[in-house]
Amino acid sequence: MQAGRRRLTTIAGAAVGVLALLAGVLYFTGTLQKWRDDSDLSRACKGAVDEDGVRAALGSGAVSAKDGTASGEGTLTSCSMTARGGSASMAVEARWSSRNSAVATSLGRTSLATHTAEATPLGSWPGVLTSDEGMARASVTLQCRNKDGEGLAVNSRLARPGGSTEDAAARTAFARATIGIAEKAADVFGCDYRPAGDIQRLPAAPSTDPVALSTAGGTCAALKPLAASAQKRGLPRAWETEATGKAPIEDCVLASPDGKRPGYRLSAYYGSYARSFAEIPEVKSVLRDAEYRSKSAPPVAHAQCPGSPERALYTVSEIVSGGSSPVKHPDRAFETDALTAFAKQSAKQHGCVAPATP
Repeated sequence: MQAGRRRLTTIAGAAVGVLALLAGVLYFTGTLQKWRDDSDLSRACKGAVDEDGVRAALGSGAVSAKDGTASGEGTLTSCSMTARGGSASMAVEARWSSRNSAVATSLGRTSLATHTAEATPLGSWPGVLTSDEGMARASVTLQCRNKDGEGLAVNSRLARPGGSTEDAAARTAFARATIGIAEKAADVFGCDYRPAGDIQRLPAAPSTDPVALSTAGGTCAALKPLAASAQKRGLPRAWETEATGKAPIEDCVLASPDGKRPGYRLSAYYGSYARSFAEIPEVKSVLRDAEYRSKSAPPVAHAQCPGSPERALYTVSEIVSGGSSPVKHPDRAFETDALTAFAKQSAKQHGCVAPATP
């Protein structure tokens, strides 16, 4: 009897030893940490994370995740992901579009007179991406066919301190991750949306590849007849993107002869993006002045668009950087002509009625 007990004790002790050894192996090889990371990533944002997409965007197979603390009316979920052993991180939030009031700010668009990055369309998806100096931001809004005009908005931010977010590869991976999260979020929160095609490749940031305004073929194409007038004002170059008719924000930037300094930014905003930008205090003040036809306010335009109670908003503004602007002889007539041409092109492509221009 005692011998049997000793054998059982020996076996139990050996089993505990094996388990302890196995636990040590799992810990020191990183297997246990990877299992925890993978589990956290799969549960983050209520299961709406595109795990492979996020790993690709962060450039790492080892990614930790945690749910965020974003709150406020309309917030559905938020979370953040960080590459293990690196500094790259990605933050995501999902909201109903009717409550997506901070989307302009989340995209870095906080002023008329300053410019950080141009909005690039997410292929055939209803979203945009911006990138500048180690930071990229994206937003996509899926219209929910089962929610009476409501949409599901996913806003994301990618930080790569010391790394590039402006080249085509980094932007494409980030765009794919954001779209993947939006698709999974639609399933999680019950949004019946119309899917679009896969994003094959996004170009590098428009500011890295300026074109002559006289040859523009994208969002600046309508301004080609004004190329000579723009050149007289020191702005012969343009930063433009493809004009897809899908993007909720479109930009055309007129730049200096070396293509490096922005002079005028013409922008179009649609749906909740128009409402969000119009609520920024500085912009709200300018729009009020424009409504009362103040001579000091830059020209603005509006258009009614199908499927949205929000009027589209079209703006033109002189960009000031470092206390100066490359614009020579600012002229209200030129600004109005440029805005009129830009707004008409963008409105037509988005299926809107002809804009009411100044």
